[in-house]
Amino acid sequence: MKKRIILLLLLLPLCLTGCVFQKEEEVFNKHDRLVKVDKKILGNTFIRTYHIYHIADSMNEKYVYITIRGYNQEDIDTVLVERDLFDSLEVDKDYEFTFKIINEDIDESIQSIFKNSEIVKVQETDKVGNEQINENMDGK
Repeated sequence: MKKRIILLLLLLPLCLTGCVFQKEEEVFNKHDRLVKVDKKILGNTFIRTYHIYHIADSMNEKYVYITIRGYNQEDIDTVLVERDLFDSLEVDKDYEFTFKIINEDIDESIQSIFKNSEIVKVQETDKVGNEQINENMDGK
């Protein structure tokens, strides 16, 4: 009986520590940089501004491919999106994308954002450079 109590007292702090730190998870993004993902961000919305370089049809008529890049970012990527949201988009223009996070395994890369969030709204913007909206995923 004493052994069980001692074992319980030893394990209890470990269990509590695990529960306290469970909300943050260390993951590596596609550039092998360690990032912390807060599991409380599910459902958060955030806005990112992207420049559209190319729009191409998909073999599935419900989707199109768009090639985009964020201001002052090295990443340029092509993502598959629903055509309904992008019928009025034009190449060589900037658009503000409002996303809602649906998966906690999200990181800052374009592919991850489009894979792990839902597009809520897309609107053209005339903001340039540092005026463009690029919010944090955690809303802070």
